[in-house]
Amino acid sequence: MQLNTTLIYPAHNGLKVVALAFLASCFWTQSALACACCDTYRVHGVEKSDTLNVRSGPGVDFKVVAKLRSDEGCITRNGERRGNWVYINANESGAAGWVNRRFLKFFSS
Repeated sequence: MQLNTTLIYPAHNGLKVVALAFLASCFWTQSALACACCDTYRVHGVEKSDTLNVRSGPGVDFKVVAKLRSDEGCITRNGERRGNWVYINANESGAAGWVNRRFLKFFSS
């Protein structure tokens, strides 16, 4: 009985995958990353040491359900608005709820 001494090394295929991933990352530019969040909002007018409260309803009497960093971006509005309060989805942190619109600034491409 003769054993097949030809081995397939899966590690070689793994190296190819890593090399291809590295090359692809070389083409991923900062502008391409920013484009994922084009035409969205950023937290604005909040001190760096502070956070923006996201609330369960449109007003300060509603429970705080999340907090957004002072520099958080990639925030979308769903169109719902009550006075100065808008319903948002923060794509970076996953937060959703109501914020005062004066603390949002539109970010366009």
